[in-house]
Amino acid sequence: MATVISSHFPTELLLILERAIEAPRWVVKVCPGDELEKCLQSTINLIKVGHIAELDTSCKRFLEVYIPNAFRKIQYDYAVDTWSESIQNDIYETLKLFIDLVAIRLSYSPPVPVQLLETLSMIFDCNNRFQIKHKRKPYDYEEFENKFDYETILTCQPLAEENSY
Repeated sequence: MATVISSHFPTELLLILERAIEAPRWVVKVCPGDELEKCLQSTINLIKVGHIAELDTSCKRFLEVYIPNAFRKIQYDYAVDTWSESIQNDIYETLKLFIDLVAIRLSYSPPVPVQLLETLSMIFDCNNRFQIKHKRKPYDYEEFENKFDYETILTCQPLAEENSY
């Protein structure tokens, strides 16, 4: 069965995401199949089929407002420390999907929205709660061994504290 790539952005999912993020007791659902993942994937699909994602008003709002808000919350909030390992793994997968979106978006003009680049800098900030929580987590070689050949050298965390931030 062929994969169908939609040429529209799921506004109804954005509205659900918007309500969840803006609520006083906010929730950013990061599980596979939830609104954030579907909106990220839809944006990637729009870009892949040659559409300028920013021409869709809902997609533009997602890129400029809700991506930064969602990632700020799942990266910087102290609640990160209390979330289960399963949720932490889902956040990691969502971060990888976001990085894919930025990489794909970099491949065409007009310039990348500054909010995407600011969000990218947030997720690489070694002082955000998510990074601090996982700072000492051992490197997972198995995750990348099928993606790179044996000769490829990957960076690893330093063994001594002297190089930490």
